[in-house]
Amino acid sequence: MKDFLQDSKAVSILIQYLMVSGAGIAFFGILMLSLNSVFLENPSNIVMEKRFSDIGNQISTNIIDMYIVVPDNGELETDFIMPIKAGGDYYKVEASPDIGGNQMISVVSLHSTKNVAVTLNGIARTMPVNGTTISTQPDHKLTYLNLWEGD
Repeated sequence: MKDFLQDSKAVSILIQYLMVSGAGIAFFGILMLSLNSVFLENPSNIVMEKRFSDIGNQISTNIIDMYIVVPDNGELETDFIMPIKAGGDYYKVEASPDIGGNQMISVVSLHSTKNVAVTLNGIARTMPVNGTTISTQPDHKLTYLNLWEGD
């Protein structure tokens, strides 16, 4: 039996080629399946996080612009455009107060655990912001009503 395992005279070049090629293909196949997250999922998550941050900053900028422009006892309503998908995913935008008294604009994915929060620079003390919109809705509006009565 020992001679049979060490005897290489019966192995042809074709069989040797097939064995080495098969081992190489199996190695690269396993490598590509295990590195799927590195090549596909991680870049997609980074793009989604950056896009969510851009959307949150856009909405935050719109709200702060409205806060600056609207006079005392004034009202302003504006439409704004949000992309339907960000990073290939639908999302929800929520405005809610933070524990520290800041307003937060949260952009939350509807299909994954991705969540990005953007602050409104401390305007929550004078202007509470509340509301939710989903990216699949056709219309998105911001309404600001300033009921402040000056001295």
